[in-house]
Amino acid sequence: MPSLAQKSFLSGMNVGAKAGASRLLTEIPYSFSETINEFDNKAGFAFSLEASKFLSSRWETGLEWNNFTLKGNTSDPEFSAEGGVQAGIPKEITEPVEYNNHLNGLNLLFRYYFKPVTEETAFNPFIRFGIGILHYNSVLKYTDSEEVIFGTDKYNINLNTPVFYLGTGFKTTLSPRFHMVTSIDFNLVDYDLLDVMHNYDQDGNRNELLGLYAEFKVGIFYNIFPYKSGRISKAKKSVSEFLPFARR
Repeated sequence: MPSLAQKSFLSGMNVGAKAGASRLLTEIPYSFSETINEFDNKAGFAFSLEASKFLSSRWETGLEWNNFTLKGNTSDPEFSAEGGVQAGIPKEITEPVEYNNHLNGLNLLFRYYFKPVTEETAFNPFIRFGIGILHYNSVLKYTDSEEVIFGTDKYNINLNTPVFYLGTGFKTTLSPRFHMVTSIDFNLVDYDLLDVMHNYDQDGNRNELLGLYAEFKVGIFYNIFPYKSGRISKAKKSVSEFLPFARR
């Protein structure tokens, strides 16, 4: 039978924050025939706030507000979007350029733990999956100047796309109320603007690509018990003192 503290932990709410790094991995055609990288992708900062609840000793669900940056550069531009096929892009780009894509959104998440979460352990592995929505704030600019070549703000574009993710990680117990989560997520977007450049074939037709990026984050979580077990224990003790067979 679970103890009172364990029952409180399962019925409580987990709140916390995570921070780490994010990076665009590649863009992929629907046929998965190749990978496309027109930039040297770099790591950006990732941050999230989360509120979750255990459905059982192994299942957890919650909402996550995610905020992260994808970025990269190239000193030898060779883009399929050149030649006027993408609005706002010059016919030919020869100077070094860089992109900065600041994304944020809300995710619905699920975690499955391989050990009961009530176990106090340094390593409780889990898998994580879910779906969310991304809002783009995208900029493509020349590296040596502040001139913006293309950007969602420059052209008043309000861009939102769904994102699907699958990840893994582990939970580390720090105390009865605090635990740490270390995770890596692989995120898939059915759109090709993660690097702020659309992709076209030789005939000027838009290629349909999937975008894949990863996030590695570590965070601290606090479990808000619905009641304090210490007060309950004290109440039980005070009642027992009035029983006829209570020892004094």
